[in-house]
Amino acid sequence: MRLQTNLTLSVNFASLTDTMSRDVEPLPPSRYESKEASVITAVTLLSLSAVIAVILRFKCRSMVRAKLAIDDWLILAALPIAITEAILVGYSTNGGRGKHVEVVSLVL
Repeated sequence: MRLQTNLTLSVNFASLTDTMSRDVEPLPPSRYESKEASVITAVTLLSLSAVIAVILRFKCRSMVRAKLAIDDWLILAALPIAITEAILVGYSTNGGRGKHVEVVSLVL
């Protein structure tokens, strides 16, 4: 059994061009505010606290002369990944992260 579907697309081009040619109201000033500095500050502080926590963890392990376990090595391995992710989030503020979606232009 074969199912046939006929779709008809009806576009009113006169209405479409009329809509596009109308004066568009500007966005309110609050839409142009940027949170880029807040994003970079948060990423920097959280990355710095992660590095300090890992350093203190290894220092405490050495002070109590405890053997390093697999979780210590996994945390140490995850730290560069977390720092790389933080750098990429900070870099993405150049592309519009931290701004309202209405003011970000799409560049392909």
